[in-house]
Amino acid sequence: MCEIVLSLCLSGRNDNYGFDFKRRFATAMNFLAWSAGKAGVLDRIEVVFTDWNSRPPLAGNLSLSEDAARLVRFIEVPPETAERHNPSFSPFHQSKAFNVAIRRARGKFIGVMPADILITAHAMRSLAGILDGTYAVPFDVEKTLLGVPRKMLPWYANEGAFFTRPEHIEHYLLAGDFYLKPDNVARGLMGGYGVFILPRQLIHGLRGVDERIDGWGYNDIDLALRAADRARLVNLSGYGVSCYDFEANAPMLRQKSDRQSKVHPIRPGTAENDEGWGLAGMPFKETHASPAATTDQDRATPVVAPGMTGRDWLACNMTRFPFWQALPISAAAMAAGWAGLKTVLNRALVYGVSDTSVAAALSLATPLTELTVAEDAANNLDLFWRWDVLLAGLHHVGSVHYVPTRSLSETETFDLIVINGTLPNPESLKRHCHPQTTVILSGASPAMAAGVAAELAGFALNRYAVHNVCVFSPLVIREKEAAEQWRPAGGNWIARGLLKISPRFSRIGKMCNLLMHQPLASWPHWIAAARRLHG
Repeated sequence: MCEIVLSLCLSGRNDNYGFDFKRRFATAMNFLAWSAGKAGVLDRIEVVFTDWNSRPPLAGNLSLSEDAARLVRFIEVPPETAERHNPSFSPFHQSKAFNVAIRRARGKFIGVMPADILITAHAMRSLAGILDGTYAVPFDVEKTLLGVPRKMLPWYANEGAFFTRPEHIEHYLLAGDFYLKPDNVARGLMGGYGVFILPRQLIHGLRGVDERIDGWGYNDIDLALRAADRARLVNLSGYGVSCYDFEANAPMLRQKSDRQSKVHPIRPGTAENDEGWGLAGMPFKETHASPAATTDQDRATPVVAPGMTGRDWLACNMTRFPFWQALPISAAAMAAGWAGLKTVLNRALVYGVSDTSVAAALSLATPLTELTVAEDAANNLDLFWRWDVLLAGLHHVGSVHYVPTRSLSETETFDLIVINGTLPNPESLKRHCHPQTTVILSGASPAMAAGVAAELAGFALNRYAVHNVCVFSPLVIREKEAAEQWRPAGGNWIARGLLKISPRFSRIGKMCNLLMHQPLASWPHWIAAARRLHG
């Protein structure tokens, strides 16, 4: 039997915390097992999960792959035991649950992380190489706290519909890594990291995490400070190791705030817990989940709040970025966003980039979609540039491909096709459709719409023409609802005015950054210098 190099310690309970905890946890474990297998280290890592205060136990309520079912050891702390340790405000004691797993982990190194962290095969391969000495690094791993920084998947990304297989997850994470927001902000502390890893003897010497932290809190920072006299902190992002987490939505943030722990003084170099930390000596049942096939029902997690229209959903998500980027969204963009919320858009095609609000709507409605943009690049290089900047600002995570012509030669089909302006070759259009494709014509004339209808006669599509936009879709929707969903969002006059001067924002921003760091009396000098620099 191979030596366990890394034990990842997790905790949770069968209460669907965060409203879709079981799905996120199963997704993360299935992906971890797949990544570890692809990296060739599946037999050298383990996951120790403390199932705290669950009835029935969580292991019997999960859909895990065969490899994930073998990988995860469930340590069951039953309600009759957990209730004696729970804080008054929560049915869960986070630190004691972590320590139960840490105490029973078998690895040479111990990692602590949330239960829904995603780790790619590339990161797992590099991490294993660092821990077992295969990769030379300029620090002693035996005397180091290793921090694996995390990036956040937008909470509205509806990954439950897209993350159907590990290959899909890896594709989206690697394609969108640059556009995902990093979470860690503290340099010398562990706060905000996805995984923190310590040598076994170090974390046992510290007696695990501080069990006075009884709710949602600061276990990571606590460990970093209490280990400060014995180990240095190394951020592993520079060594090719990072991870991904699911961004908390508003209801989850409220749950966290309701279960927030009191902040206790942290004493560097101190093992705060007594020798019985981690409920030492208590015999807990250890189980494994039975392998089961993941079903569509397991993945189905609604993103849009019940009773909220697609139009309102886009408007709410527009608040995620500065108001000077709040584009007036056209009727065609509203229709595209509606299609992204009604169906799973794995691939979308946009002919022409004259309507940049289409990018905004798709980024906010379905940011994991693989997007292909076709345009005559000879005359629209500036618009290409604006699209790419817009997609980055709105955190589109899926792949984006630019085709410098409207005459596509590929034969792949798309789930959504948006046509801005000139109608493409009808045969080409038909070639890119499948029976479930939605086609949107922006500013369509009756003649253009009739031509498209004739070309798509072989597909079972319903046609809706409202707000000077024609939509062909397999979905049935009432005309009145279509008119409301696709009603343009004009934006306020402040946003419109700022958009007109947006090309100058970079210079204005740099000037503000410059002046804010200078004494007021020296501002005339710096303004004159900037004028000379920029002409």
